[in-house]
Amino acid sequence: MTIPGVHSMRRSHTTLASITSAFIIGITLSSGVSDAEDPRSSVDARFDDIVSTARITGAMIIIYDERGLLYQRSAGTIGVDTAVPVASASKWLTTAVIMSLVDEGQLSLDATVRDYVDDAPESFGPITLRQLLSHTSGIEPQTVLQLRGASSSREVAEAIFATQLIDLPGSTFAYGGSSMQLAAYIAEVRTGQSWSQLFDERIARPLGITSAAWVHPLAVSEAVTSPATGPEIAQGGDGQVGADSLRAQGRPGSDVPLVAGGLSMSAGDLSTFMQMILGFGRFDGVRVLSEASVREMERLQTGTVADFRRVPVAMPAWRYGLGIWCEEVGSANACAVTNSAGAFGTVPWVDRSTGRAGVFVTRTQLPRILTSVLELRDLSESIQR
Repeated sequence: MTIPGVHSMRRSHTTLASITSAFIIGITLSSGVSDAEDPRSSVDARFDDIVSTARITGAMIIIYDERGLLYQRSAGTIGVDTAVPVASASKWLTTAVIMSLVDEGQLSLDATVRDYVDDAPESFGPITLRQLLSHTSGIEPQTVLQLRGASSSREVAEAIFATQLIDLPGSTFAYGGSSMQLAAYIAEVRTGQSWSQLFDERIARPLGITSAAWVHPLAVSEAVTSPATGPEIAQGGDGQVGADSLRAQGRPGSDVPLVAGGLSMSAGDLSTFMQMILGFGRFDGVRVLSEASVREMERLQTGTVADFRRVPVAMPAWRYGLGIWCEEVGSANACAVTNSAGAFGTVPWVDRSTGRAGVFVTRTQLPRILTSVLELRDLSESIQR
């Protein structure tokens, strides 16, 4: 099923073999379907192959449609309640917090930094909240990652304000964490609440999320790349993120959560959030976001940006909405397929063309598995109720 007018930017990762496999598993005999022909068996086998080939010790996939749970499978050390660092998947949840304030009229996407922070530098003044959430603000994207000793959100904001813009606001897409950190600071200034309070009251509590905590993504990155920092890495050299390393190097309870990449949570809780997004802001009878806010998040925001800087965690054709990658663009610049893939192997997505949402969760470097996970997602479309 496809949305009329959708321009496909997703299928380029699909190999001929996976297309053939998807075709074959769709064939059924009138006398019944054997286990070998069951689409779920093919998805199971592909999931197991990813785990084996990438040499990851744990992974989980959960897929929902509009009627509820459609498919799930886990392997090794990761189950539905296992908390893992989700890295840039944090951006989706952070944007949801901001949009809840937009829903209430406390923030406006087209208001400027100066509208909320009186002493912001003149060069930062014209930057809008929309540009902060779409990485088009012109702010140097990686500054915030280096601020591991910051004790307050104001200190982080001042460090960002002390940098030079890399380009004029609205002219360049530069993926990173600094602009979203500034958006979170604006939310704190506007409400008088800490980011942790905002996240808990507006996302975690309404959705029943209990596993969420904030760690420093740079500590996790070191665990990925340094053989000395994690037992899984030391034994296998396979780039996996060790839980022991997170406990040793992460910063649970940090006064300054790094909102663009510092969230740790379970596959089950992340899938609950994704169900809310799939439901256009509603989950289990509770309205968390307005439908208009979800649709705005899923609207292409970078269509007029001339300089689109590539990042390792994205496919070349992807563009950006608010806090999420836009894989396919339909009419009125609506993103038909969105994701917020994280550097440590977590890939949440929503596909409006199929009416499904899902999460793939593991602990490894994203480039090692991204193409395979996208192919697995495509293959799972063959699963029917």
